[in-house]
Amino acid sequence: MSAISCLLMAIVLFGSSKVYPRSIEGLKHWGWGALGFGVANLLFSLRGLVPDWLSIIVANMIGVASFIVWWRGMRLLRGLALSSMRLWYMALAAVLLFLAYFTLVQPNIVPRRFLISGIGFAFYSGMAWLVWRRGQRLQGDYVFISLMVFGCLFTLIRVVATMANPASAATLLTPSSSQTAYVIAYNIMSLMNCIGFFLLATNKLQSELQQMADHDSLTGAMTRRSLMDKLAIEVAIAQRKSQTIALIAMDLDYFKQINDTLGHDGGDRVLCHFSAVVFKNKRPQDLFSRMGGEEFVLVLPDTDLHGAQRLAQRLHAALNTAHNDGIPAYTSSFGVGTWSGTPVAAVNSQFPLDTIEDWFKRVDDAVYRAKAAGRNRIELVTEPSISV
Repeated sequence: MSAISCLLMAIVLFGSSKVYPRSIEGLKHWGWGALGFGVANLLFSLRGLVPDWLSIIVANMIGVASFIVWWRGMRLLRGLALSSMRLWYMALAAVLLFLAYFTLVQPNIVPRRFLISGIGFAFYSGMAWLVWRRGQRLQGDYVFISLMVFGCLFTLIRVVATMANPASAATLLTPSSSQTAYVIAYNIMSLMNCIGFFLLATNKLQSELQQMADHDSLTGAMTRRSLMDKLAIEVAIAQRKSQTIALIAMDLDYFKQINDTLGHDGGDRVLCHFSAVVFKNKRPQDLFSRMGGEEFVLVLPDTDLHGAQRLAQRLHAALNTAHNDGIPAYTSSFGVGTWSGTPVAAVNSQFPLDTIEDWFKRVDDAVYRAKAAGRNRIELVTEPSISV
């Protein structure tokens, strides 16, 4: 039954690797690993019906190789580099010699069980640690880590049971309650490991789709919708803590001429360069959004007018520095204003004055004043918008 389950999961994983984006790596590795464990489980079930070298040595070697393939697949999913296979080949050769000696020369299941259980424990603990360190703390991560912890306990209990009663480990098929529990747990783990990895891959796909929905594909800046969603949270925080939020609106100067002269590829390079300058100078908590075309905004939580003005000046200076990377010279006009979170306001409120929409409009008007005054300059909204 376990062999059939693993083979079915292998089909699912191989099929998913065909339809998931290329950025979701590791599915093929886990498909091959599931296939390997399916074959290994089949050979284990034939113990006594086929030669021992096949049901013991080959079956265990396939299982160990499947662990290695799964480990490499997980590293690919987490975007980590793969180590050379040379050390893995050497480890496999050592395992092969060990199994061959205690199967053909000095038949003894106890050292074999210790070795395979140790390898299993190293795999489960290593995978749990990898996902914990590199995970996104999503539900799928916790499910997978729980499975790995169960695997660690499972292998430890098996080793302890063998040490406590070596006679019970005379053969794999010796009837006993511990052996029955092992077979059941092994069958469950073989299937659940694959399901756990599939959850991790699905979580990563969901995260990438969310990233695509929330960010502009060209510049990496947030979309307008995503900005407004996050701004609602910042507004609530500002209201609760009586903080000030600053807004810098930016509009690239003569951008249509850049497109007409250099083509859209040239315009795209300018947009990307501008975004890179903003990302380099902003704080991690600042919200940078492309509102459309060449219009951008930068929301600065817990920042007063002078702090926002200083950042706008840094951005202005950076854009007016000569570029040596093939980017044509360009400038931007800036509008800067603040909003105070006292006492009550909402992003979609219908107040005639001092709403978030009014705040955005005032800062936008400042940009137009900068344009009218000759472009490539910074204009301030002299009085902050205050919620009423």
